[in-house]
Amino acid sequence: MQDKVKNWEELCNDGDNYAGEGKNLSPKEKILFENIKDKKVLKIQDAYLFSKTGKIEDGHGKNLAEMIANFPFIKTISSLILTHNQLGPDGMQILAESAYLPKITDLHLGSNNLGDEGAKIIA
Repeated sequence: MQDKVKNWEELCNDGDNYAGEGKNLSPKEKILFENIKDKKVLKIQDAYLFSKTGKIEDGHGKNLAEMIANFPFIKTISSLILTHNQLGPDGMQILAESAYLPKITDLHLGSNNLGDEGAKIIA
């Protein structure tokens, strides 16, 4: 009998395995991994997703941008939804320089305090 091939969602939600990478991922990277949908969409709409205390960590936006920018599992995404994460211009610069982030066709960055500087980076 042939084993059923798991789809992306099943691989993401298979306990601690994380498609065979569970032992190599930090708790925050596991959260990031779980928020990649069908290998095409990374959706993190709230900084509180990473908070166990109800308080957003200082530097959250920049730290999140660094984690995403250096996360090899994002190579296949085409849609990036990062809202309410305090990225700021520094976080946007980090994402723009990522070696893993492919060409994004859908981008949603609302409520991230990007300002004019962040808009210039995106452009």
